[in-house]
Amino acid sequence: MTEDSTFILEGRPSAAAPVAGIGRLFVADRRDWLRLFGGLMFGVGALILAFRKLGVLPGSEAWSDFAVFVVLLVAFVLLYGLGAGGRAGRGGTREAEPWQSVFLVFAVLISPLMLFKLLDLLGGDSNNSWNSVWIFAVMAALGAYAALAIGATQAGGFGALALIAAWLAFWDKVLDNPSGSTVRWLLVAIAVIYVGAAIVLDRRGVRQGASLITAAGLATFMAGTLGAFGALANVSVPLPGLTQRTIEAASGGVGWDIFLLVTSAALIGFSARTGRRGPGLVGALGLIAFMVLVGGQLVDQLGGKGDAKAGGWPLVLLIVGAAGIVLSFVIPARAQTGDAAPPASPEHPPPGAAA
Repeated sequence: MTEDSTFILEGRPSAAAPVAGIGRLFVADRRDWLRLFGGLMFGVGALILAFRKLGVLPGSEAWSDFAVFVVLLVAFVLLYGLGAGGRAGRGGTREAEPWQSVFLVFAVLISPLMLFKLLDLLGGDSNNSWNSVWIFAVMAALGAYAALAIGATQAGGFGALALIAAWLAFWDKVLDNPSGSTVRWLLVAIAVIYVGAAIVLDRRGVRQGASLITAAGLATFMAGTLGAFGALANVSVPLPGLTQRTIEAASGGVGWDIFLLVTSAALIGFSARTGRRGPGLVGALGLIAFMVLVGGQLVDQLGGKGDAKAGGWPLVLLIVGAAGIVLSFVIPARAQTGDAAPPASPEHPPPGAAA
């Protein structure tokens, strides 16, 4: 290809590729860093202003619902509009530019605050679970579009978390304040759905499906720790979202301890194999929780029943870990694709060929 050819490589116009119209404003160059920094500061400023003027902080002076809504609406339209329109139509095979991800993440985070404030203007009840369902469903849709159409994986991850909140709020209304054990199984169910969806997207070549694995990991983390943290705090655990509904702490058990350990290890393994940091961070969080709550017998220690014996979990983990290390050296290696012998040539005849 000649130097003055017009082409676009990885979504970035070449130096020789002329860009006409409004597209000139979004050409990838050093201005992206200024745009990223500006979007970051603008998003943080909008969220801080909203929190200060919502009237939730002690001694704060609340603005009217309309004034706060306008602030959030302007910030959302500006950030989501620029982030989605900057280089739209990228599909699910490429990552968004860093500045786009920043714009879209803040827009997705602002959207539920904006919609709850709109609900207040319309006279709706923010403590009604149905309102939590549709508001967080809209947030999830915004995140999904940002991930699949623009390539903003992080925004898609926040959208997936919003869908978990909508899922729990839906079943909270349908089941009329379900028990902690029921909520735990609901978290496991949506984690399974997310993993299945991620596999489907991966087979279609959509890389942004990895954010669903991170969200599934957070769901399994909540499911695995719901009983332990509830026993520690001895209080109800609030549902995600702006709702007064609460759930009782789930009962603990060795099975859920194993569940937390296995899912956390699987997330770290997935992160190591794919290079995605999100699942690894969630997996590390799960392992830390396992070590503190289970390995450290924190609940028993606080109740004066801890024995800190060498047996039990420490012994089991040492044996299982040692067995895995030994087997990794004992089991014969499996031939990998592409390891076949090179084609024979006069200079290098195949093994066993006559001289």
